[in-house]
Amino acid sequence: MNLRLLAAIVVAVVCIGQAAAAGNVVTIEKGGHLLLNGKRFFPLGLYAKPKGDDPYGEMARAGFNLVSTGFDVAALDAAAKAGIYGWIPLGDAMDLTASRDTREARLREVTAGAKDHPALLMYESVDEPAWTWKEPAKPRVTADQLATGYALVKQLDPNHPVTLNHAPQNTVGTLRRYNAACDAISVDIYPIIPPDMVHVYGLTADRRHGDLRNQTPSCVGEYVDKMRQVAGPDRPVWMVLQGFAWADLDAEAKVQSSVVYPTYEKTRYMAWQSVIHGCNGIIYWGTYTLEQPGDCWSGILRTVRELADLHDVLAADEAPVTIEKEYDEMGYSIDAGVETSVRDAGGYRYLLAANSSIDAAGVTFAGLGLADGEVEALGEGRTAAVKGGRLHDAFGGLGVHIYRGRKSG
Repeated sequence: MNLRLLAAIVVAVVCIGQAAAAGNVVTIEKGGHLLLNGKRFFPLGLYAKPKGDDPYGEMARAGFNLVSTGFDVAALDAAAKAGIYGWIPLGDAMDLTASRDTREARLREVTAGAKDHPALLMYESVDEPAWTWKEPAKPRVTADQLATGYALVKQLDPNHPVTLNHAPQNTVGTLRRYNAACDAISVDIYPIIPPDMVHVYGLTADRRHGDLRNQTPSCVGEYVDKMRQVAGPDRPVWMVLQGFAWADLDAEAKVQSSVVYPTYEKTRYMAWQSVIHGCNGIIYWGTYTLEQPGDCWSGILRTVRELADLHDVLAADEAPVTIEKEYDEMGYSIDAGVETSVRDAGGYRYLLAANSSIDAAGVTFAGLGLADGEVEALGEGRTAAVKGGRLHDAFGGLGVHIYRGRKSG
């Protein structure tokens, strides 16, 4: 072999090895945006990979970009091959106040073995540490107990964030204490609960999951708002959304009439409402219980595909506009009404709009900064007219419209 060619091959192999060894650098930008190797990244994830023969490929085709792999190099390799990322739950190892030697050894083992993997995005701390079932004021693990483990992980791997998921419970003040033990937070909220649901783990005695007064699907946006109060303006807030029927979580207590899945319309609504309220990522839990293929799973796939196709819109900042809304008289009150967010991406202006009510609504928007003319209602095969800077449209209950047009001026 030619010596120059051999030298070139050696140099190339060394460079590839160095690039792989460098791994990803994941940082957090103002506004809670995740930066993956310097580029904004909006997580669209699953706690459990799909059940088919090509689970990571199926995820990638659907638009998912993140999955919980655990500390499993083969799973990380498969995720990387499909072009998606993984996260590693560290669980009780984050609490170094007990079994310190064993748990510290675990943290060192995991970070050493995963930090340079090209698929690693983040680690996860103890799940729902501030809340105990049936004793909601009692923390399972305190923030102080987790802080030492967090500090060690950041020392061992400063290039990947640690996230912590909260239950839809507890006060803002209590949850804020855990900010010292993580880089990003999420909250799980699963509001599709049938009235005859039995009392199972995760529900209160009166069959509620979240503790806010609003028990409809629109409570999801209120939890984004609550968690933004917890996180502050620049820490990521991710939403863990419902990918299951509550009755499927307890086979022994299962009553067939209680098997109620989120419909596609509700799944889509809860995702877009989360985005409109300013979340920085969406992850689905409970899909391991679903029939795949099946209606609920298909609804999640359709929703995530739509979100993924607008990734740069999801990751964009809110446009500096003040929207005015005038509602058609429908014979009933307007509560939160149609909630909106305006984003600029790819040379277009986008209006994200979701009706928070189960009742239909007609509304005229003004102050959008959209040029007069036709705007696309994405995914609907139709357009809507902007005249004099005003846009009128009709919304079904929990209806969502995503509009794309040109900025005025």
